[in-house]
Amino acid sequence: MEQTYRDSGVRTIVLRGGDFIDTQQSGNWFESYIAPKASQGKLTYPGPRDCVHAWAFLPDMARAMVGLAEKRDQFSPFEEFSFDGYALTGDELISHVERIVGKPMRVSRLPWIGVWLMGLWSPLMREVFEMKYLWRRPHAIDGAKLRAALPEFQATPVEKALAVYLTENTDPYV
Repeated sequence: MEQTYRDSGVRTIVLRGGDFIDTQQSGNWFESYIAPKASQGKLTYPGPRDCVHAWAFLPDMARAMVGLAEKRDQFSPFEEFSFDGYALTGDELISHVERIVGKPMRVSRLPWIGVWLMGLWSPLMREVFEMKYLWRRPHAIDGAKLRAALPEFQATPVEKALAVYLTENTDPYV
């Protein structure tokens, strides 16, 4: 698809980020799998807790995209940017959540075997299971190109981004 856009001449800006934290329920990993019971002191983490994982605050990505759109005439017809957001280990994410919620978290591992079994009937769960590797391999995103294009951009501190979600969307599935 990217090559089609590159070849078409249609002005395109791609902004890549990691998993995201949103201000409201939107079906993302953090909300759906990790923190739906955070106010009860329970978290589920999908991978090794010492592995770095890339996160982005969705409102920050939206602001960055608006900033890029305003400067689009300065870019080539196809530009790709990376939004570096937050690179956190599971333990760091859990520590932030504990400070925000004000209590220690009881952390369990995501039952991947259950996701695999659900995938026998659900194409969506097969796709979720395919993403398991993302939780076992460290990854962070280098946003140097975005920072150069938008030097005035200020990202929301991670604890504030998490607090917005955790305080406004407590236990969405309970």
